[in-house]
Formats: sequence, C-alpha cells, structure tokens
Amino acid sequence: MATHPVYILLLWGALVVGGGAQKISQGGSDWYLRFRSERDLDRPETVRFSVKSVVHHRYAVTTIRREIFNPANVSQGFEFAVMIPSRAFISQIEIGDSDPRLESAAKKKNTNSSSMNQYILRQNLIGNEFNTFVLPILLGPQENATLSVTYEEGLQKNQGMYFHKMFLRPGEIVRHFSVNIEIAEKYEILNLGVHASVLGDISNETIVEDETPKRRLVNFTMNTREQAHHFGSNGFYGSVVVQFGLNNSRSEMDVVVQDNYFVHFYDLPGGFFEDEKHVIVVTSLELTEYHEIVYKIVKKVSESLPAKNSFSFIQIINDKVFLWSSISKNENQTSLLTFIQGSSENLSPASAKEIKDIFSGAQNNPTDSVPTHLFYFKKQTTNGENKLEKYFTPGSLSNVSVVRFSEDDLSQFNNFLDKKVRIDYKGDIIDQNSLTETQFANIPRDGHLVIAGRLRDSEKAGVIVAQVSTLFGMETVSSSSLVVKPCSGHVTLCHQKTCSEYTESTQSLSAEAVVSSQAGNCSWTLHSQRNYLGDSKTLTQSSLPNGDFTVRSVQKQELFHQEIKVGNIIDPLGFNSAERLHDFVSLQNAMELIAGVDEIDEEKVKQMEKISLKNNLLTPFTQLVVTGEDSKVLVFSYDDLISPLLSQHPHQGHPTPCPQSQKICEEQRSTSCPPLSVTSQQDGEVLISGSHPNLNLGSITQATQEGACCWLFFTEPNYAGEEEQFCGGEDSVNLVKIGSVKTV
Repeated sequence: MATHPVYILLLWGALVVGGGAQKISQGGSDWYLRFRSERDLDRPETVRFSVKSVVHHRYAVTTIRREIFNPANVSQGFEFAVMIPSRAFISQIEIGDSDPRLESAAKKKNTNSSSMNQYILRQNLIGNEFNTFVLPILLGPQENATLSVTYEEGLQKNQGMYFHKMFLRPGEIVRHFSVNIEIAEKYEILNLGVHASVLGDISNETIVEDETPKRRLVNFTMNTREQAHHFGSNGFYGSVVVQFGLNNSRSEMDVVVQDNYFVHFYDLPGGFFEDEKHVIVVTSLELTEYHEIVYKIVKKVSESLPAKNSFSFIQIINDKVFLWSSISKNENQTSLLTFIQGSSENLSPASAKEIKDIFSGAQNNPTDSVPTHLFYFKKQTTNGENKLEKYFTPGSLSNVSVVRFSEDDLSQFNNFLDKKVRIDYKGDIIDQNSLTETQFANIPRDGHLVIAGRLRDSEKAGVIVAQVSTLFGMETVSSSSLVVKPCSGHVTLCHQKTCSEYTESTQSLSAEAVVSSQAGNCSWTLHSQRNYLGDSKTLTQSSLPNGDFTVRSVQKQELFHQEIKVGNIIDPLGFNSAERLHDFVSLQNAMELIAGVDEIDEEKVKQMEKISLKNNLLTPFTQLVVTGEDSKVLVFSYDDLISPLLSQHPHQGHPTPCPQSQKICEEQRSTSCPPLSVTSQQDGEVLISGSHPNLNLGSITQATQEGACCWLFFTEPNYAGEEEQFCGGEDSVNLVKIGSVKTV
C-alpha cells in the first residue's frame, strides 16, 4: 500500500456537552446499506471505528483507530481525519504497513518561533479547542488497511471536575463503533459522568460497574441503526465528554510521586477569584522622585484584580490625604495616571467621610463587610514615625490586612507583580533545576495549576513542601511522607561486543558504552562524561533502554514512594506517567515562553527537542518523516502539518483546504446543515441557515434542529463574547443575547 501524508488541518470549534436529548436506543441491526447510494457502493468503507483512552494521574493517552476496506477493483484515495485537542501532542501514527517516524527539526530552527506563535494563537482564538489531523492515503484494489493516531494530553479542570473531551466524526455509518475509556487515579473517583452530542447524558448506559473506587471504565457503543436514527447517513458527529471528581482533601498536598518524578496539582483558594475584595495602595513617598515605579505598581495592582474587586490609591502629601478610587461617585474624578502625575495644588484633599467610607466599604455595599488589603509605601525612617496610624484611625485599620514597604522594596515588589502566583518548593530532596514553571503571570479561570519536577537521590524519608505566594496572601502545603525503599537490580552496558552488568554506581567506565538491558526496580542515571557530568538520561523500571546514548558513568538511585493508606493500582499506561506529565508540562511552558520573542533561546530549544524525541511527540521541535509512493521519503515540519490559517473544510471550488482566514473560509463554506430554528421571547421564531457574524437576538428559550450539525452561539457580533454550543435535537441556550452564530 502506498501512503503519504498531505496535510494536517485545524478544527476551529469549541466543544461543550450537548443538551438533553434522546438516549441510545436498544437493539438494532446492520442496515447501513440503506444509507449508501448505488454510486457509493464501491467507495472505501470504514469497517471498524474504535477509540481507546487511558487516563492516569489526570494524563490521557487516546488512540483513534480506523479499519478500512476498498471494495473496488481500482486504487482509491481515502482521507483519514482525526480531531485532537489543541493542547495535545501526537505520539504515534500508524499507516498500514508503513513506518512513519519523528526526527529533530534542527535544520529548520528558523521556523520554531512561527510554530510557537501558531500554537499560542490556537490557544487564544475562539473555537480553538480541537485541531484536525487529515491524512490522505491511497488504497489498492480490494485492500484492507488499519490507520490510527495516538495523542496525549493533560486533563483540564473546571469547577472541581476534570474533563476528558474527544470529538469524533467517522463521516459514515460504521459497522463497529466503540469508545472505551479507563480511568485510574490515586484517589477515589467521584461523580463520574458521560455526555455525547445529540444523545445527552449517557452515563447510565456506558459506565461499567467496578468494585475498585479508584478505577472506572466507560464503554460506549452504537450499532448502525442507532447511528442512522440519531445522526443520519454521516454517522456519529460530535463530542464525547467524560467528567469526574476526586475525593482528595485540600488540607493535604495533591501530589503524585513515581520513579522520583513528582507532579503537584494545586488549586488556588476560591476566594482568590470569587471573593469581593477592596485593595488600597497608600504612599507617602515624594512622587517627583518615585513617580514612574509607583505608577507601574499601582497600575499592575489595579489591573490584576478580578471584576468584582475595587481599588483605591491614597497619596499623603504635606499632611494632606488625597484619594483616587474606582468606587468613587465623583463624576469629575481624573484618570489614575493624571492623578498620580498631578500637582497637589490641583487636587482636592479627601474629606474625613470619604476616607471612612473607603475603609468601611460603605460606598460599595453598606450591608456587607468587604475584605480590605492595604499596601503602604513609605520612606525608610529611623525615628519610628508611623504615618499610616497618624492619618487613619485604629478603627479604620482594625480589619485591614496591611503590608508595608520602604522605598528600597519598590523594585522587588514591582517585579513580584509581574507574576500573580509564585510557588517555591523547599527542602533538599527537590531538584530545583528540573521544576516546570513555578511563576504564573496568567492564571487559568479555574485557578488550577500543575507543576512537576524531579526528586534528588536521598537515603532518608522526606516531604515535599510548597509555599504559594499571591498578592493577597501566602499558603504552605505539604505532602504526606515520602519513604525511600531499597532497590535491587542491574543495568547492562555494552562496548562493541563486550557487555557487563552494573549493580552499583560507577564514576568512570573503562570505555564508552551503550545500554543493552536493565532489570530490577532501581532508577539509573546515565551520563555522557565521567564523574556524572555531561548530558544525562534516566532509566527507570518503566522506560525501555535503547542504543542512542553513549555512557561514560552511571548512577544508581533509590526511589521515593508515597505512603498511601490504601494501596494504589498498577499504572495502566505502561510508562512513568509522572515523568510523562513533567515532560508534557515542560513542553507547554517552553512553547508559551518562546512564542513572540525575537531571539530564540537555543539551549531551551535543544532541551525541548530532546524531550520531544524522548517521548516521540510531534511538536515544533520535531518533524515527521514518512515513506510515500515509489519509496519517496517525505518530510513534514510542525508548520507543514498544523496551521491555524487553514480551514478543515474543503470548499466548493477549493480542491485543497481554503488558504484564507477562517472567517473568510466560513463565509465561502456551503453547508448541508438544515436550518436551525430558534425562539426567543423578544423575536419569536427565527430560522438560521449557515454562519452569521452579525445578529441581534434576545435570549433563546428554545433551539431546534432536525439534524446532527453543531452550532456555536456568541453574545457579541463577529463571533466574540461568551459562547455556547448546540448540537442537534432540541434544547435551550443559556446566553442573555445572541450577537452571532457559526456552524461547526
């Protein structure tokens, strides 16, 4: 079979769970031929479409496999299309009997910045939750072929629940359609739910009872009758979403340790986002001298506050108090910048009542007590003068959290504000150089952070201690005790045809060697130079050695283990998922860091290239090599395969993907979706066909469509604002207004 990849395309469509609709019907028979016209009988047919996904430590490895058959007596083309989450990385591609592989993209270093920018662009644009992988192949006469794509991702968290989302679209009714998901976690799995587009909640029909509370199974199948009844002749189209919670206490660090790698899952306290706060910055510094840095600090503090929060700036000049506040009702109040730059001669001192109201929160909500945080910047004095208490009564400050800074602290505090959250890990067992990002300028809406790192070799037990610092306070969390268990085993190293077993650390080998095998439960660190120097590679009981690394010294390491009250289950992934999550988070952090910079850190690129090749991940640091027709070797970079400037829909008159912006391509798109009927109290019933960038509809009380198409509703024109997806059937849309709508 001659095969070759042509392009990988992007799906621009946000996924949400479909509304309440019909459930899966019982029974049915293979009557799919009713939906294949006479001219289609010889086209390639999908015999089996299966999905297998394993989730462990909130890391998912998903394989989508398709078995196809060409019934014709001539060769025919077939497009293997797979949707993958935009934050996922492809780790394996199977194309019949060919052998696709990844190699370094070092020869195309100038494209790395573009790749990173495109990756970040996909994360920030509307409807960017999934990409499309499209692989056109050529099937020989009467040929069977198996195609599969495996991708890996860290699960997202929202409102205390983890979500594992996939988008499936076989494009036809399939004889055998199945989705199998296994979830295995350290903690008890709670509130497991399964939803699918059009079908709605299918938890009762798909969740398999299991006596182990830390392991749950989902088995979702549809016969041909069910596919035809719910989705029409194109078969299943839409999302399958699994959600679950974990029975873990916030009082103890949520951390996973495996083969001396650890992953820390941290949730910012709910009050960081939800609680209403009033933040006050007070300064008695002479602003002619400190104007620039004070303005930077004030601007950063005010801009870092969520919408519910209020901000005030107080300036003390010559025993007079001047006030600027976001909750002031003075319509003539100047801008904050003008206020800070202005002379005291042009400003009016605040009245005693205004000061009292600011500290009591009376102007904001007279019935509730609003937590107040005050940051005071003053000159360093030696006479003990305390101007803060001099100008504000003890009663005003009694319920206020006060942090004082001298002029020497200004630069340090200004730098601190560049990162909203900082996490510092304490103790000798932490390898500080291995930590992923620990300072966060941008916080996910749900406040869920994932930090990973490596533990140092140690002969005694220890704990992981993390100190979390934010603008509004500090928190320290600790893990349960980590114990060191003695290990046994060996690693076999070979020089030419001579091999030797090593059971202990060896500082200097007699000659360069490569790894042949390993046995036992120890972790081994291989070094490219003597005395444990040079490049290094870690071998664990989960990893398979190969001959691509030259060794001159080797270190044996005991492994840390968590003391768990109830024994954990065996890792279902077959590899160190903690190490894999560490590498996955490192790649994500690096791509965000490199994106947009003029000069790329070459050392960082080399490091990420090693991680990508180590895990066989398709990233901007690697490229895909495939043997095509006539044994021709084809090479595709990350840019070639994944581009946000291409639409996944072939349009009329466009035999190849539309090379315009997504908006233009959407407007050119001819859709086979039936009209969508929406009803609102203000506008009555309205029929919508295709995408519309500018609508003016009130809230929708009912949406109905006789088909399996999906639609994205937006509150603002031009596909902006809040969004919600609707996929066939009948349901309501929970948006206050509709400004635009787009087919997916």
